[in-house]
Amino acid sequence: MSDDGLGPKVAHELIKRGYNNVVVCGSDLSSVLTHLDDVDLVIVIDIIDWRAKPGTLLVARLDDIEEVMTRSSHNLPITGMLKIMKRTLRESMEIYIIGVQPERVELGDSLTPPVECAVREVIAKIEELLAKNRRKKG
Repeated sequence: MSDDGLGPKVAHELIKRGYNNVVVCGSDLSSVLTHLDDVDLVIVIDIIDWRAKPGTLLVARLDDIEEVMTRSSHNLPITGMLKIMKRTLRESMEIYIIGVQPERVELGDSLTPPVECAVREVIAKIEELLAKNRRKKG
């Protein structure tokens, strides 16, 4: 789905760089649950349409995002699912969401140029958050 391939693209780049705690889950966050033992930092990468310039990054701590309630479990926003996960597993877990404004989400097998350019920025932000987490721990 064109720009919706951002998450897997970033994940594969991180794996190539030697990161080993990378999970590609698509829209099904349940696959992440088996990877969260002893994890104190989770970084979720996705495209988020907030009407910005394509390729623009949005970085937010989950605790700073206002919860939006819905009437159906079929369209519970990702933030709602993450907050449920955090309450269930460990309140001390730090969760960040890095979103990139898409240019196009339609059938296609490649990222648009602005989103492709954002991949480097996303990886840099992930590495910054990981370094900050290491300093905090130690």
